[in-house]
Amino acid sequence: MAQRADGESLSRFLQDRELLPYNDAEIARGMGMDRSNFSSYVNGHLPITKSFLRRFYSAFGEELQGIREKKRGILRTREWERGWRR
Repeated sequence: MAQRADGESLSRFLQDRELLPYNDAEIARGMGMDRSNFSSYVNGHLPITKSFLRRFYSAFGEELQGIREKKRGILRTREWERGWRR
């Protein structure tokens, strides 16, 4: 039987899902699954497993890393601008 994802991994997935500029159908397509199957996972009808998360991060891990790096850069710029204006 597939191993369920732990709470920390599940929380990270939910945050990362929100970072992606895609709807559920596009995410499902990127993972190579039907939208209805993906929806069954994210709506709690099927448990999110470690295998599901591996598939998600295999499809979107690099893109998410780029999004996070860009976001960190924007935050650093804003912090610098606030300090500069003082």
